Amino acid sequence: MHLFKVGRAAMLNGSPCIVCSLVIGGASTVLSMNDAGAATIVVLNPFAGGNSASPYAVNSDGSAIAGQAGIPGGARAALWTSNNPSAVSGLPEGIAIELRGVSDSGVLAGTSTSPLSSSGRAFRSTSAGIHDLGSLGQESQAKAISADGSVIVGESTGPDGRFAVRWTGEGAIENLGRLSSGSWSSASSVSADGSVIAGISGFSWQTRGVRWTEHGIYDLGAMTASATAVSADGVTIVGQTAVIDGNPFGYAGAAQFGYRWTEHAGLQFLGTIPGGTNSAPFGVNADGSVVVGFANTATESHAFIWTEDTGMVSLRDYLIGRGVDINGWILEIATAISADGGTIVGQGLFNGSPRAWMVSGLNVQVIPGSGLAAIGTLGLAGVARRRRR
Repeated sequence: MHLFKVGRAAMLNGSPCIVCSLVIGGASTVLSMNDAGAATIVVLNPFAGGNSASPYAVNSDGSAIAGQAGIPGGARAALWTSNNPSAVSGLPEGIAIELRGVSDSGVLAGTSTSPLSSSGRAFRSTSAGIHDLGSLGQESQAKAISADGSVIVGESTGPDGRFAVRWTGEGAIENLGRLSSGSWSSASSVSADGSVIAGISGFSWQTRGVRWTEHGIYDLGAMTASATAVSADGVTIVGQTAVIDGNPFGYAGAAQFGYRWTEHAGLQFLGTIPGGTNSAPFGVNADGSVVVGFANTATESHAFIWTEDTGMVSLRDYLIGRGVDINGWILEIATAISADGGTIVGQGLFNGSPRAWMVSGLNVQVIPGSGLAAIGTLGLAGVARRRRR
């Protein structure tokens, strides 16, 4: 995989764009591109003999993707730095393993499951080897790692139940707690420096999106049913809210739609794609200005992209409008976006067969202190698959 930086070509409305501008949330956004290297889509392959690939996470610049890839009769932890996966050295054979995070320095976080037990164990992988992160007494799962590699988050069970946890260093585990009226919690995402964590706290009949900081746990509100991702700067959290008859209530059984939350602006409903029945965000870029996920219509699932300028639209339509050749592809889900906006990962169908994908085009980068964002060529990468309905 190549890292596409500002200055590479992209297409705007089917034509090469050299310098363009648009307004996003009242701020001027500069698109700076040249006339070479138009956006493309490629397959992220499984291992030899495998038939599936499920990339789950991307590092900040899109140069590494973590997930799981098929092998004959099963799947293994996989790291993509090209469209072919690499195995992670030091991991034992004969157990189910998936990677859920990769830091900018190459530290990996994942979970292994013994074939003799359904219990999972969170681990950290570095050049020095594999380290078992331990648990609160029973099983544990790693869900994400900070960009600087200092913090891994996930969940663990013990005598007192299931809790969101944070691991620091080589495995010091911290119980993050749950809402006072909750019965369990789980952490799903972490900011670049590890200071802000997003996840859920569950009750007997509903879940709430929550945020953890140095000040403790914060309830994002009854209208939030989950919190799936937090931006690298820790300011923006995205997730799902449950809606019944147009009113958000936040409990199971309702139609669910994506939201975007900040402490300053509160909850912003993202809606769904034209003709959609629901939506679910899975990834957000560094400053919270781009959100990706999936949305369902009555018959199928579609990967979506959301910005203030476009609202929520089908990623396929978005790319076609920018001159990307996606002939043969049905893009069903986007599960992550890199902090620089340069890589989005997803799954879908290619010529009728399940495939993970990587697309390059539209890289949004914030220019510090300027209030502007430079948009160059973006890379979208392979993901976890949701089957068509």
